[in-house]
Amino acid sequence: MTSFAPLAEELAESGVRYVLIGVSGVNLYAHDAGVVFSTMDRDVYLPPDPANLLAAWGACEQRGLRLTSCGQPLDENRDLFLARGSSSIGPRPVPTMAASWSWTSPSS
Repeated sequence: MTSFAPLAEELAESGVRYVLIGVSGVNLYAHDAGVVFSTMDRDVYLPPDPANLLAAWGACEQRGLRLTSCGQPLDENRDLFLARGSSSIGPRPVPTMAASWSWTSPSS
């Protein structure tokens, strides 16, 4: 699996608010390699803010990552309209964007 560091750098440069969660987040607290859990993904929490989500998508694109949702390519016209639809269901915001989209490197 590729390092999360290049994407984290791009997210920071783009001003994206996020928290690394799940097993990969827990591994940040590991004191040595003997207590690191294996995982095949990175789980990222994004607040349900369309502008922040749009910036996160842009950061992923800058790193050459392919974005998918439910196993299908995420629409190439990534704009605030799509971000608003991805960050809410009905009248209430989705509490996490981690399950709504994912990324893979071009070599995957």
